[in-house]
Amino acid sequence: MNARFLKHVLLVAGCVLFLLTIVWPTVALLARCALDAQPPRGGCVISARQWALLGKSVAVAAGGIGVALIVSLPGVYVVGRLGRLSHRPAVGALLVGSLLFSPMVYVFGWQKLLPADFPGQIQCVGVWALWSYPIAALLIGTGWSRVGRGAYEAALLDMSPATAFVRVVLPMLRLHVVTACMILFVIFLGEYSVPHACGMLVYSTELLGWSEESPYAIDTLWRSLPLIGLILVALLAARGAWKRGVADEQPVEGTGVKSTSPILLLLAAGCFVVSVLLPLTALAVNLKSPAVMGEALRTYGGELAQSLAVAGLSGLLVTGMGVCVIAYRPLRRVALVWALGFGVLPGAVVGEAVLAAYRNVPVIYDHWCVVVVAFVARFGWIGVLAMIAAVRATPPELFRQARSDGASETSIALRICAALSWPTLLFGACLAAAMSLCELPTSALVRVPALGLIAHILTEKFHRFEDGMLISLSLWLVMSALPAAILLAMLLQRQEARGKRQ
Repeated sequence: MNARFLKHVLLVAGCVLFLLTIVWPTVALLARCALDAQPPRGGCVISARQWALLGKSVAVAAGGIGVALIVSLPGVYVVGRLGRLSHRPAVGALLVGSLLFSPMVYVFGWQKLLPADFPGQIQCVGVWALWSYPIAALLIGTGWSRVGRGAYEAALLDMSPATAFVRVVLPMLRLHVVTACMILFVIFLGEYSVPHACGMLVYSTELLGWSEESPYAIDTLWRSLPLIGLILVALLAARGAWKRGVADEQPVEGTGVKSTSPILLLLAAGCFVVSVLLPLTALAVNLKSPAVMGEALRTYGGELAQSLAVAGLSGLLVTGMGVCVIAYRPLRRVALVWALGFGVLPGAVVGEAVLAAYRNVPVIYDHWCVVVVAFVARFGWIGVLAMIAAVRATPPELFRQARSDGASETSIALRICAALSWPTLLFGACLAAAMSLCELPTSALVRVPALGLIAHILTEKFHRFEDGMLISLSLWLVMSALPAAILLAMLLQRQEARGKRQ
């Protein structure tokens, strides 16, 4: 009886958190725009400057996509050969490692390697590509492991491996390529930190400025509509391409090879060295003295601790909310669509929505709680996807056995799926915490004076050209995200061990 009561309490708490952090801010933003009864500044038109910024954003995003696809080819080969990254945990951890650290830190590292007058647009494109290429590698490589391997092996009888891959495999994977392109397009359009660090003016950077200048929510919402429209179109295109691509897949016997070839490890290690170690090493080399690291910790240790505490709490709440809303089956589809749709919005829009929801609630608005709410709203989709992954990773026979014993779908999700896949959920919490630690536009609108956020201090040092403190704080930020990287390797190792037992 106590266990059943506790289960219901947790479910209610998770669903209430979903309502408070995602549903209510969405409604409050629209209601605030209506209640203010103010027209957008400049009228209900899209200015020439906005169109120019939007065109520039699309062009830079397209460049990032093109370079990311090229950079991802070694990763595509690795994923296509393995089938699942858990077959080689070390390879998998190296391949996706670049996603776990702030892309803004990579910018600072590359700026130490490149000439001072190196064009900001090329910097932005390169950093985006080297940071995000694992996404393309995973999506395209997974398709290759399922639909392209047989055709590839047959083509090897008449042509070289490279020619076979380009002429035979890639045309078969066009839908997977489209999916990867659309997802990267969504990420790049709303990404703020890399263009800002590169000194570029794009739509996402200007949107934050517009939001900070105006007290009316309509100014943020109206000016964000062109960007939101493009993001939604890209999401729908990604969904349609992925569904068609999955529908066309023909399962291949023996998908995934537990290859011991060192080539796969060398390729993954090479990608990791270029995308992660090279810029981070450049930062470390340019650190004039190790004592500066200690000075940064003494000066900003309190702010770093506060940032870690807020980000960690946000990560736990994100995962807890995801577990609860997915465990309650009637909410699954709604929660996934709403959380993902809200999460891909520009950070300034999410921050404005949280402000609209809690500006008149002093107990939240005047304290650090509002930052936690904003982070949960921004990254709630991570917890939802982590729990969906946990459900799908559960062996079907366990579902059948539990249903035959009279267990409800909610009990199965909580007691079996979540219990078996707790490393996945914990990794989701660490990932959400790492992303919260580096989030700028959302927290810029809601942060309170009493709370020092390390990402904003890092940006301040960047604008003041305080290189020593900038490098030190960047390295501390990287070290703060290391638990997520370690957990990823452990998670892949655990999945491989489970696969061997089965």
